[in-house]
Amino acid sequence: MAAGLLILTVCGVGLYAVGRVTGVLGPSAATDETRIRKLVEDFAVAVDSDDQPGILNLLCAEEAEELMADDDFDPSQAPPAEVPSPRPVTVADIRVDGGTASATVTRPSQPDVTLHFRKENGAWKVCAPAGDPPGPSASASPTG
Repeated sequence: MAAGLLILTVCGVGLYAVGRVTGVLGPSAATDETRIRKLVEDFAVAVDSDDQPGILNLLCAEEAEELMADDDFDPSQAPPAEVPSPRPVTVADIRVDGGTASATVTRPSQPDVTLHFRKENGAWKVCAPAGDPPGPSASASPTG
């Protein structure tokens, strides 16, 4: 009986290790880099297919609000009749700093761009750069 329990324990630990490495165990098992890479791929597909609700879902709250305020935004707009075939996307130089991150994104026939990300409610979202520190307020300006 003890041998059977030992075998089950070893198998369980082995499966857990494989799940952690592959990300199969769910979002908590995947690395931030893996999640950001997947986010970029999903975002590229949503943009290529003009999937406005899909794009909205992948943006941070601040960016989503700006998109919804845009006159061209229409979440009920039907996607194009012919969705273009997916174009390759390469993600490199992923840099994570706490709840913000950036990555260099390369696509055919386009210059490389740096995308920025913010972690919201445990999920990475595409977002404008975390930003430069805010400028001094009027009250903090020297007088004289």
